[in-house]
Amino acid sequence: MTALTFPCTVFETQKRMDDYGAADMRSGDLTSGQLKTQFRLTDVSTRVAPYTLRRIFLMIRL
Repeated sequence: MTALTFPCTVFETQKRMDDYGAADMRSGDLTSGQLKTQFRLTDVSTRVAPYTLRRIFLMIRL
């Protein structure tokens, strides 16, 4: 086995970045309503409200 010569290409993508005509980019984003009803994604973080991006402050009493 021969040693690598640097720099070397380890991985190269087949499609370019930000190709909005690609099949997986045609459907668009889901709405917050769809995420809440279809996937039940309502309480997903203890640090931030996912749909308003506001920080959640927890009151911890000892």
